[in-house]
Amino acid sequence: MPTAVPAASSDEMASVRAQLERVLAADLFRTAPTLARLLRYLVERYVANAAAPPKEYGIGVDVFGRGAGFDPRTDTIVRAEARRLRARLTRYYRTTGAGDPFCIRVPSGHYRVEVLPRAAVGRAGSDPPAMAPRVEAPATYSAFRAKPGAVPAPRLPLLGRAREQSELDALLTARQGPRLITLTGTGGSGKTRLAIEAGLHARRRRTARVYYVRLAGVPNAAIFQLAMLRVFGLSAADNAPPIETVCRHLSGARHPVLLILDNFEHLPAAALVGAMLDASIHLRILVTSRTALHLYGEREYRVVPLAVPAGDATVSELRATPAVQLFVQRAATVRPGFALTRANAAAIAETCRRLDGLPLGIELAAAQCRTLSPAELARQLPGHLDMRADNVADVPDRQRTLRDAIDWSHQLLGTAEQILFRRLAVFAGGFTLEAAKWVGDAPGDLRMDVEAGVARLHGHSLLYVTTPDLEQRYGMLSTVRTYALERLAASADGDTPRRAHAAFCLHLAEAGARCATDDLRTAWLARCDRERDNFQMALDGLIARADAQRALLLVGALCPYWERGHVATAHRSIQAVLQRFPPDAAPAPWARVSCLGGALEQRLGDASAARALFLRALATARACGDPAVEAMARTGMAASNPAGRAINRRRSRAKGS
Repeated sequence: MPTAVPAASSDEMASVRAQLERVLAADLFRTAPTLARLLRYLVERYVANAAAPPKEYGIGVDVFGRGAGFDPRTDTIVRAEARRLRARLTRYYRTTGAGDPFCIRVPSGHYRVEVLPRAAVGRAGSDPPAMAPRVEAPATYSAFRAKPGAVPAPRLPLLGRAREQSELDALLTARQGPRLITLTGTGGSGKTRLAIEAGLHARRRRTARVYYVRLAGVPNAAIFQLAMLRVFGLSAADNAPPIETVCRHLSGARHPVLLILDNFEHLPAAALVGAMLDASIHLRILVTSRTALHLYGEREYRVVPLAVPAGDATVSELRATPAVQLFVQRAATVRPGFALTRANAAAIAETCRRLDGLPLGIELAAAQCRTLSPAELARQLPGHLDMRADNVADVPDRQRTLRDAIDWSHQLLGTAEQILFRRLAVFAGGFTLEAAKWVGDAPGDLRMDVEAGVARLHGHSLLYVTTPDLEQRYGMLSTVRTYALERLAASADGDTPRRAHAAFCLHLAEAGARCATDDLRTAWLARCDRERDNFQMALDGLIARADAQRALLLVGALCPYWERGHVATAHRSIQAVLQRFPPDAAPAPWARVSCLGGALEQRLGDASAARALFLRALATARACGDPAVEAMARTGMAASNPAGRAINRRRSRAKGS
């Protein structure tokens, strides 16, 4: 008989629903709507924690539309379709779903579903005991595991993490150090590898008994408790929750214990971790997760990507850069003799920068060197989310591509958080909380506090924080932003956040005209420096959407900023909007920008181009009745011809005397 499983939390049920959607999206079920309808019905009853499994009669009426006179004894549709469903699920988990984190199963002879860790499913779809108290080792190490809980032996040395190793060792060995340390970071940043190294160091020092548990295949808190039993070699006690047995065992420990919990982010089991810590002063727990556990006494340690080379780095400097070292090391495993040279240095450096220094991305890119040169690889980087390491068979599916790694994090978000995540991707070069509020809920449909949502995205390592002197800013790694922009393009609200982003940039640019003091002006100029990428993104979008009014207003508002050291940007932007839009598209803003363009051409020494712009500005200003711009144009025209310049010089000398 299957063992009883405690009622799962809402987060666990969300994971079950996500698994259901993965199954139903597969071709095997998209082409079988009747089976898909039956599976959804059974899973929804499981999620609702129905007191009893559905009866054959109820399924016939609710799922297959049989009338009140349905008699299961003569009409066997439910039994026949249930058999087909079991067979189809078996096929799915042998093929498309072979790498899913856990399985949905309909036991033979029953009309209910069970949820099992993927590793517990037997060969050829055999029926394992439901919720079996077994958690397999990662495929990479499973053939060589000596016993449950052993730290896996790394196959290649860890590069570029000397500082992190030293800091982590200090935290784990300090007598008054934290007893719960959580390594957080973006998917693919190397949290697992760093935790394994920390475990190996502790084992070599013989300062603690070290246990390692991989949790990626554990679907809920119930299975987590059973995994803890197994790792400590315990058996479940009658009439007692497994966690009580584990805590009782830990309370008797007389020596230090280090427990490494790898890939914890999807589990709503933080309270169980807290219970284990409370049971023994000798226990320390090292967790890897994309989000913190938020327990009292927790020390969060952010694992950032590897350092990437500067744009002007020399070959010798590249050799000392961790991201480049990792690339060369991994490339040499697929192409013997591969080395960093003057010929390939620029391409390798560009690849590492484009991949944000993420170890997973660098390893996937280096694997392409089997068939591509570094230069060819760099040219193919626009598709870097889908690069695969097909030469390595024993890595988790969620790390097959960068898309898989980011998608794992994305699936852990709530619906509103997913919407906010993709909307914030419109920012280039980072954003403030004020900007996030302006753009994140522009349509008013988010139904969540944007500030709390930003904090959640940061907690899930999908945003990073920069802290200049004046304000805190958030940003996305370019790899994460590429993924989010794809999500935005595929969504129904794709253009709304872009328009809100442009409106915010225009609001910020126009604030310069309202600066009443030198201090306010200085602060505005500094803010513009930080928002340069956003201004350019907004202007490009306005031009692409043919929004003449806002594009011209934005250029006009930014000219006072651009004239202080960004003349080339001003010249390029003014030319872009004046060439893209005719004067009648937005006459008053067009005339003003044309005047500003004329003044800039004068500054650059092109009097004829300046006069042409002033003439067009004058004609447009007259037509739309804008006397202020008309006066600007007349003054500019006078200054743009030799006689006018001579008169102006005489006037200046007269005023000076």
